[in-house]
This record gives sequence, structure tokens and C-alpha cells, in this order.
Amino acid sequence: TNSGFYYTVADNQTALRIHTYKGENASVLFNASIGSFLLADLPPKPAGQAGMEVTFSLSGEGVLTVRAKSLDTGSHM
Repeated sequence: TNSGFYYTVADNQTALRIHTYKGENASVLFNASIGSFLLADLPPKPAGQAGMEVTFSLSGEGVLTVRAKSLDTGSHM
């Protein structure tokens, strides 16, 4: 399990797109994309103030689970 915090970069931004890659290279260009998802309905705030905690978990069978929680409301997406 690994968690990270992601924040908006523009004023009044209401969504974040998270891209997930598979690989061990330090440069994302040399790793394989395994998907992306959009976190929408963020409250419109100044840049850097609306955010999500995103948790990545990998099961023993190799299934990746991604969960996101709003830092403003605590609700899960």
C-alpha cells in the first residue's frame, strides 16, 4: 500500500486526472501506462488548496486497487 497527496495546480480547478504506470524506470517515458482516472467535483478553490489523498494497493494476485479521499470533505471517490 502506498499513498500520496495530489492538489490542484490552477485556480478554480474542479478535477484531477491521475495516470498510473507500471515499471521500474525513474522516467515515466520508459514505463507502461496501465490506466488513468478522473477525480471530479472538487470544490473550486485557489490553486493548491483543493486536494485528494490517493491510496494504491496491490493484492497478492496482482490486482491494483486505487482509492481517493477528498481532503476537504473526507468523502471517498
